[in-house]
Amino acid sequence: MFLLLSLLVVGVLASDTPVCPAHQCGKVKIRYPFWVDTGDTWHCGHPSLRLECQGRTPVLFLPSGEYAVTNILYDDTVDDDRRVSLFDLGVFSQHKKACPFVGRNLTLPSGSHPTLSLTASDTNLTFLVNCSYIDDTAGAGHLIDCLNSEERKSTYVFHGDFLPYDYTTQCEKVVAVPVLRTSLHGGTTTNLLHAVVPALKKGFELRWSRPAAMSECGGCENGGGLCVHKREAGKKSWTFTCVTNIFLLILPRANINKEGTVLKIALPIIAGLLILTCASFVWAYKLRGEWRISKIQNNATRQPLDIFTLNELEINIELPLVSFEEISTATNNFSSNNMIGRGGFGVVYKGIFGGGKEAAVKRLSKISRQAADEFKNEVILVTKLKHKNLVRLLAYCAHEDEKLLVYEYLHNKSLDAFLFDTTRRSILDWPTRFKVIKGLARGLLYLHEDSRLTIIHRDIKASNVLLDAKMNPKISDFGIAKIFEGNEPQAKTTHIVGTFGYMSPEYAIEGFYSVKSDTYSFGVLLLEIISGLKISSVHVIADDSPSLTAYAWKLWKDGNARGLVDSSIVENCPLDIVVRCIQIGLLCVQDYPDDRPCMSSTVSMLENETVPLLPPKEPLYFRQQNHGTGDHGDNVGMSVDDITITEVEAC
Repeated sequence: MFLLLSLLVVGVLASDTPVCPAHQCGKVKIRYPFWVDTGDTWHCGHPSLRLECQGRTPVLFLPSGEYAVTNILYDDTVDDDRRVSLFDLGVFSQHKKACPFVGRNLTLPSGSHPTLSLTASDTNLTFLVNCSYIDDTAGAGHLIDCLNSEERKSTYVFHGDFLPYDYTTQCEKVVAVPVLRTSLHGGTTTNLLHAVVPALKKGFELRWSRPAAMSECGGCENGGGLCVHKREAGKKSWTFTCVTNIFLLILPRANINKEGTVLKIALPIIAGLLILTCASFVWAYKLRGEWRISKIQNNATRQPLDIFTLNELEINIELPLVSFEEISTATNNFSSNNMIGRGGFGVVYKGIFGGGKEAAVKRLSKISRQAADEFKNEVILVTKLKHKNLVRLLAYCAHEDEKLLVYEYLHNKSLDAFLFDTTRRSILDWPTRFKVIKGLARGLLYLHEDSRLTIIHRDIKASNVLLDAKMNPKISDFGIAKIFEGNEPQAKTTHIVGTFGYMSPEYAIEGFYSVKSDTYSFGVLLLEIISGLKISSVHVIADDSPSLTAYAWKLWKDGNARGLVDSSIVENCPLDIVVRCIQIGLLCVQDYPDDRPCMSSTVSMLENETVPLLPPKEPLYFRQQNHGTGDHGDNVGMSVDDITITEVEAC
């Protein structure tokens, strides 16, 4: 051990080579916090800013792939001057260098410092890849002939992030590639196609923020030290350290000149270093346990929110990334005049982006762990979902502690703005309400059975249903949604979140959730849509009915289902269909999940009047009153519309 340490120390102290020198790769000078990976320089910069010098080209490694760096601006005082210029190496293939091949969206590291973010100088080119056909009546898209496939599929390019239509069903992929605004020369007209290739070659800019400890780096270097990063054992985070030799905190400080060269020191000093090294080992082992406990306790309160895990950072998110500056400009610096909603996790603003395109921007809470989870859920999950009855997530922004989501803007806002407003409720005639009910059912069916994933929304309610210009419903807010894997019928959680009244009994009481939990929430919402009453509107509920669902069942049992119908539509609606919908709603809110239909059966019952319905069972509340116990009840032997009783297909 002593011999090995002696050889290492002599080797290091006798060297005139800088420990972490600035590196020149082509025309780019690379220094801290950027660093060139030469195999033994892992400590010379921040892990997320690692470069390789490939020939004369420095290459930066991002979660989405490799990017060639053309320039790095360093400045220790002005944020706007810290920029890195780069372009995607994967854009141009070996065989078609004049034809851009766009295969991936830009994905930046999240939840780490220093942060990388797009700048106000950047804009996006959006490529629709391998499309069967596009009827671009707006004239904003351009066909890229050289990318046409043998299957007669075409690729188009648009300027900007937001498309005039939803082309996702016609195209295999939508890819947003950042470029400099100046490189397009205002190319929103016919010259856009000619500007695409030069713009992609010129690339884009990223702003890089200083690592938290970089402010200490100047003092470290002025005192003869070296700025490095190291990872603590058993931890994922990297910390800044000021060191002066290869042993990185084990050996005491040696002298380093201003060029970073270790000075030669006499052999007696080496002997002293060896003795001190041994003492350091003993001291370190003694205090290791106390130090680690203290460190963990400190981190419990100071650790910033990690939005993505390390594995999730490597996911190539199929979603455009927009800069914080662009969103701030679009929302008039998050003006209160632009605010259109407020929820538990943040505030929603109306934003007007380039070309007058409107979008809804959700600015999530900076301090809420649940808001951080919602951001992660939306970005990773919702981008995989494509259905006309689900709201579209258009883009996202992760800038330092700011987390923002950009959705399609729907002028009619949410269903509750009409349903529970006495002056606007009349706009919701029966055909509109029935369209909303069926659209919601189809959207949930897609989530449960028809998408690539089985997704439980867990928060279906009127305020989470948005309406487009034609009053088509779109399910929104997937922040607490859960993915089911394999064939698991249900899951359990101790962290029960959602909205009281819409939560199924087994979820609200015991934490069990499944597709039948969403069925229950849908049933509550269906009864609200028909009645115009909130689930919490106790002032209109009869004394012997504790909730809207129990009130609806009692009216139905007494043959007076008509009494539940909103007075603004009762005179101008087909009562037989409305009463049938009430019965479907009551089936959906049965106390036990096995008694509820799945969404495929629910859609079938709503869209096909010949499908027979079961009568709903007596709610547990009434059974306990009447019988003193809660048996897994009996069917009530009547139906308002005298439909033949036949078992609905099992789900």
